[in-house]
Amino acid sequence: MEAHVIIVFTRGDELGNMDLEVFLSKAPQELQVFMNRCDKRRVIFNNKLPMEQRFSQVHGLINLIAKFRLEKEMTYYTDDLFKAAERSMQIREDEIRNKLKDDMDKLVKEKEEMFEREFANREALLDNLETDKEKIEGNRKGLQEFKCKQLEELTKFKNMCEEIIRKVRQQARQNIIEEDEEQ
Repeated sequence: MEAHVIIVFTRGDELGNMDLEVFLSKAPQELQVFMNRCDKRRVIFNNKLPMEQRFSQVHGLINLIAKFRLEKEMTYYTDDLFKAAERSMQIREDEIRNKLKDDMDKLVKEKEEMFEREFANREALLDNLETDKEKIEGNRKGLQEFKCKQLEELTKFKNMCEEIIRKVRQQARQNIIEEDEEQ
């Protein structure tokens, strides 16, 4: 928490001519320790100043907050550990995604081939039928329905595969956590 704290003292007007540092050197030990843990980020407000000068104090606090926030953001984005973790995560994610994509592509191809064989078998069966025209037409209509149903099933299967691939980052993160726990 201390890494994000700015201590604001009020009633600075009661210090008179005393310097804030001198006043705080006489503060209880716990407060001094806390201020040190906060990297001595602090401001003091004089409540009896004219309005314009009080606004200036507020602007000073806002500028301190903005400066502090910028410093924190910059360290966040330049953190070597974060970059290393992100590279590791990206490598793992790519490995999993590539393996899944290969496996999914193979399954989709197998399903497509199975559907094509089944369709060809049914079509050949119809061609070999030596029955009346109505029966053949009814069977051809059933064959088209079969093809539509198989294409619909294949599309659903492909969508499911794509959804699994989209969730790869979660899986990569879980794998890294499990490896870290094992070590």
